[in-house]
Amino acid sequence: MLLTGVQALYPSVPREEARAAVIEALNRRVQTEVPTNDMITMMDTVLNNNTEVSVRTAHA
Repeated sequence: MLLTGVQALYPSVPREEARAAVIEALNRRVQTEVPTNDMITMMDTVLNNNTEVSVRTAHA
């Protein structure tokens, strides 16, 4: 499997709207072992530091 073009996905998502939607969804969770703020920190880290995405897997 080869995924390309994902790099263009991140800039096309309105960050603040997406962030607010994720926070709202996370706050409705029943299982909250990982706090919402921790999840948002992880999401922000990925979105702010992920400049290129390329996934390659070989299938036998």
